[in-house]
Amino acid sequence: MDGLLELIAAYGFTSNTLARGKV
Repeated sequence: MDGLLELIAAYGFTSNTLARGKV
């Protein structure tokens, strides 16, 4: 469960960074 939570957090952070980069 810990690994999954960490994965989701990393995915969200990456998505946010990519979104900012695109805009």
